[in-house]
Amino acid sequence: MFRMLSSFLLACAVIAAVAGCGPGADANGGDGNGAQRAEAGSELGSSSARRDRSGRKSLAGLRSPLFRGDFRSGNLAQFANVQCRPGRLTVASGRWARFEVREGDVEPQTGHEGRCEVIPGTEVDDGGEIWQRFAVRFGPRFSTRTWLVFNQWHANGGGGQPPLSFNVLPRSNVMVLRHGGGRPRYWRGPAIRPGWWYDFVVHIRFADDPRVGFVELWLDGRRQRMAGGGRRAFGPTSDPCVSGGCPASDASSSVYAKFGLYRSGSDIGTVVLHGDNFLIGRTAAGVALRD
Repeated sequence: MFRMLSSFLLACAVIAAVAGCGPGADANGGDGNGAQRAEAGSELGSSSARRDRSGRKSLAGLRSPLFRGDFRSGNLAQFANVQCRPGRLTVASGRWARFEVREGDVEPQTGHEGRCEVIPGTEVDDGGEIWQRFAVRFGPRFSTRTWLVFNQWHANGGGGQPPLSFNVLPRSNVMVLRHGGGRPRYWRGPAIRPGWWYDFVVHIRFADDPRVGFVELWLDGRRQRMAGGGRRAFGPTSDPCVSGGCPASDASSSVYAKFGLYRSGSDIGTVVLHGDNFLIGRTAAGVALRD
């Protein structure tokens, strides 16, 4: 069910052009060292996930997951591809990645506005089941007037809307997990608290059949109540064309992950996202979840 993308799309020169190794100044204010987060619930394994002074979790002792993108290398070598305007993505060694999108930014690889994302290269076929973990923190003055995606599973080779994505709703800044262009919506979370590290763990079975595909979610160590009131939400998770967002010829039976910022090209201002602990595993233990 798992494999790496056939083409390794970045050379070291491209990585160096896109992402430096210094922390960089945060356009939204501060480097985040003072941001503290309360201890999460007991469902995250405390033995393998400890907090550092910034408030995020350190997973240094984690056993080998399927993919690990924790930026400890000080660069983007862990990832197969980077889609970001040069200079907008920096990595602080042993800390986290800083994604930035400014008004009018055009990402050169795809020609899309408003994109700054990394791609691990792990593909999952229809019917595959994975666990994913990642941590994000939005800048102190974060706001969005249109749509914004900060983590997605996209159809391999297809266009249109991603089969599954974490979004921020315009103006309210509420986080949601949804399929395609918005329906079904699997989870509605809190409004973003700028400067706060959010730990996400998501368990997904990818399937076109809404009776087979499902998602489960933990936020900051606490299992979330999904749409419909249960702990597991069933629905389509791998068909990119259910919402009518792409022609049938673009349909794909596999998906791949993308992590970072992607927003409407019509949005204004600058948005900054810090990201860390991007993990993909075959089991809950593979992403340090103890449920």
